Amino acid sequence: MRRYTQIVFGINAIYLTVLGLFCLLAPAPLIGLYGGTDAEAANTLFQATFRVLGVKLIPLGVMCALITGNPDDNAVLRGMMGLLAVLTLVAYGIIVGIYPFNAAWLGMGALNVISMMLILVAAVFYHSKKKAPRLIAWRRAAA
Repeated sequence: MRRYTQIVFGINAIYLTVLGLFCLLAPAPLIGLYGGTDAEAANTLFQATFRVLGVKLIPLGVMCALITGNPDDNAVLRGMMGLLAVLTLVAYGIIVGIYPFNAAWLGMGALNVISMMLILVAAVFYHSKKKAPRLIAWRRAAA
């Protein structure tokens, strides 16, 4: 499971960092990829929203890279990424239930949902090989 965790978080580190950089530097094409029209891609509010999203995605990519390097020492980050995966899946469930979407959005959304499902599996089923530190020091009885 360690190798699976490293592979999943490594791929997601690349995916989230590259997507974050695209959101930050070139939001208009990404608005189009997510199903936005040309008028929406030219809208400064949408572009600002995608730039802020990019600022949030880049640190998530860095967190995934840290987990990839040593999953045993980054249990808190693994748990946080698992929480992010759950919240993302809930948000996509709400989005699919409420809003109409097109095939372009479905492709990008499916890629994100699949990556979050893989992260969730890695975060839930990974068990560290490190032993928990002893909280109580046993004393030897004097003979």
